[in-house]
Amino acid sequence: MAENLVEPKTPAPPTGTQSHGGDFPDELLQLPAIQGLFAGAPPAFSTAIAAFEKRPEAKLIADNKDALQRAGVGLYRSLAGDLGVLFNQLHIAGNDLMEADKQGRLLEVAPPFDDVTAQISQSGESNPVLSATTPGAPKTARIPTPGPSPPPAPASVQNKLSTARIKNVGQGAPTSGPAPGAGRILNSIMKPIV
Repeated sequence: MAENLVEPKTPAPPTGTQSHGGDFPDELLQLPAIQGLFAGAPPAFSTAIAAFEKRPEAKLIADNKDALQRAGVGLYRSLAGDLGVLFNQLHIAGNDLMEADKQGRLLEVAPPFDDVTAQISQSGESNPVLSATTPGAPKTARIPTPGPSPPPAPASVQNKLSTARIKNVGQGAPTSGPAPGAGRILNSIMKPIV
């Protein structure tokens, strides 16, 4: 019976580039901040661009930028231009990051890379990867709450509208209306809407 089993043969990846996460090399997936990002805890992390681009982690992230974006990771540059943010679009919307940046709270929403790395490295059994759940769809920006509703129209305007609506409802004779003698259906279609 086992003779009928057909398994596809896939070539082994070259030595040193073994990957168990789809498009991602193991070195990238072993970064604690990336693990937390994929788990959504935190949904984003930030880093000072000038200092970070000299580090090996930056090269690893930059080399895999396209694969990260295909996996739902977004990139954001702060309004001041000094901070770069990677965020999981399944857990936070880019517009929410921009709002936090405008309010001066970007580091609250997207803590620094080194802080996230230290926190996740020391988390042990409470590592966010161990309790991560798969979200349903990408987050959308929060809808701002509307301001107070406009005041109602004055009574005289409301009365005029009511009178016009009542006149519009009346059927009338087939020989009356915008097209006399054309019938009630055509007259009701051609009647202006108030």
